Amino acid sequence: HAMKMANSVPGCTVYVGDGQFHPIGIVFATNKPVFTIEPFELKFREITDQKDRFIRKRMVLIGSVQDAKTFGILVSTEKGQWGIQKARMAKKNIEKHGKTAIILVGDLVKPDYILGINVDCLVNTACPRIATDDYNNYSAPVISFAELPFVLGEKPLEQFDASELV
Repeated sequence: HAMKMANSVPGCTVYVGDGQFHPIGIVFATNKPVFTIEPFELKFREITDQKDRFIRKRMVLIGSVQDAKTFGILVSTEKGQWGIQKARMAKKNIEKHGKTAIILVGDLVKPDYILGINVDCLVNTACPRIATDDYNNYSAPVISFAELPFVLGEKPLEQFDASELV
């Protein structure tokens, strides 16, 4: 039934998998209808209308951490995710604003691996899905590296472009 529905929409994309990161990225990239099939939950839905909701959620998050004083910067040593240069740039930039930053490096980045580390905000330089799909699992709000200039007040929210996140 799901495929029949998607077949009736010309030029659409059907994404099979879990999470929002990849299908939202397809919405931003194509501006065409995107349907998801989540195999673990056996759900089929259209997510094209989630673009504006995604942007609003990210802007609310940015606003909520603009007063953060301490930042943890997530870095993964996993192949293709090693973002130590971004982490160093983020640390330098955060400290330039008189705030505290620590770089947290691990092979796998998981919420329970950083239990007990008290920060106001986490900056993700590892897998992008951490900031878009898994952020609710962390004890502190998680922003992406691209969102940091907005959090620090270096860029106005009017210039926010969520397509840089996906």
